[in-house]
Amino acid sequence: PSASYANAQYHEPCKKLVNLLKEPDIDESDAELVLILLRDYEEEVLEKMYIFLERFPSLNRNIYNFCQEVKNVNQLLALILTFLKSGRNVTEDQLFWMAKISEDFLSKTPTYPEIIPALYYHQNATDISPAKILEIPENRFGMDDLRREHIRIGKSDWLAWASAVGCRRETTINRNHILSYFSKASSMNKLIAECVTHFP
Repeated sequence: PSASYANAQYHEPCKKLVNLLKEPDIDESDAELVLILLRDYEEEVLEKMYIFLERFPSLNRNIYNFCQEVKNVNQLLALILTFLKSGRNVTEDQLFWMAKISEDFLSKTPTYPEIIPALYYHQNATDISPAKILEIPENRFGMDDLRREHIRIGKSDWLAWASAVGCRRETTINRNHILSYFSKASSMNKLIAECVTHFP
């Protein structure tokens, strides 16, 4: 068969998946295939992404993997912010993966400062997703002050441990000064502090 014929056959399944995106009642298995196979159809998939977030909370890892290829990061961030502020029943797992998406792909967008508090203070957050936020080595937007709140009061919990890890890109003097208080709270704190001080 000619190359053009083979190419047309190769793209035929993708065309069928693009058509599936137009279905109002797309099911979870089809949504998963879309996220895996339609990396070259960013615009079409992003138009449906809100529905995926709303209806298929178990597809968080697939959504993260799809987002690795997204070029329109401003649209992606706006979509996530809208979902966070919608009042929908966002799960803790979704909050964690949206924090991961934000850290890895959205940190250079103009509205990135909005997503940090939207995730950290979300009403459905337990300790897991705020800990993910605190371990991001970001010193803008008051993140350094937020981490210090958990470090300085002598806590030994997930939020304190994540805050210590988030200090890894502080200057050596600042980092070691902060962690000197932190390490005295428990043996676990001391272990984490020793690990963080050895980060490059």
